[in-house]
Amino acid sequence: MLDCIDDARIRERAYTIWEKAGRPGGLEQDHWLRAESELRAERLIALAATAIAADCPPKRAEPRAAQARPAEAKAAKAKAGKAPAKAGGAKGAAKPAGAKAAAKADRADMPGEASRRKRRAPSADDADAGATAH
Repeated sequence: MLDCIDDARIRERAYTIWEKAGRPGGLEQDHWLRAESELRAERLIALAATAIAADCPPKRAEPRAAQARPAEAKAAKAKAGKAPAKAGGAKGAAKPAGAKAAAKADRADMPGEASRRKRRAPSADDADAGATAH
């Protein structure tokens, strides 16, 4: 099988080697043997690559989702398991006008909340909360 390298190819390679060497005289046989050796080595490498490719089936590419990093996959699972978004659900949508005041009013019923309010300066939100809480 390695003997299927024809003389024409060897001759061309030997000529190239001879030219690269500066066209010296008297080394025809050396150039011929070197050319033959190089071509046989190339042929052997090609045959080995073909044999390896035949033994190993090609790898199938995984879908992009399966290639995600473990942290991304974990985040995707966590996101999928969360409760559905609230109705009217655009992120950053305006809250109802009294929602903040109502939340403060609920906290006002907690023990110790009144004493905390006395320690800090009252704000406009506190005035709204007081108006809706009473």
